[in-house]
Amino acid sequence: MIETLDRAALKALRSPLQAALDVVAKEHGISIKVGSGSYSFQNASLKLELAVKDSTGNVITPHRADWNVFAKMIPDLNESWLDETFTFKNETYKVTGYNSSARVRPIVTERVSNGKTYTWKQDALVRFMARKEVA
Repeated sequence: MIETLDRAALKALRSPLQAALDVVAKEHGISIKVGSGSYSFQNASLKLELAVKDSTGNVITPHRADWNVFAKMIPDLNESWLDETFTFKNETYKVTGYNSSARVRPIVTERVSNGKTYTWKQDALVRFMARKEVA
């Protein structure tokens, strides 16, 4: 039994909470994730992140939705690059979206090997994709 809510207690609760939410998400065909939160010794608040999925089963994140808008408006970007991969320094990255709030590095990618998110300058993505098309 948990007597105080501290970092360790919330870490222990996160997996069972996510498992329970996965059942609800699957039932309704959406994505639900336990997000960040805050806590004191007696109570805690956790954020739930809900998102719908597109016809191919991809979760529509804010960055994914922004890609669909901004790729049409920015001449160098190609709408079809979403979910495409490219290689940089022997690592493969997948394009996952566009961060419209980021001035310098708006391209959002995921490293395929570990799932971590990385951001890139727009011109770097254009170079990577051009190199990929030539090969």
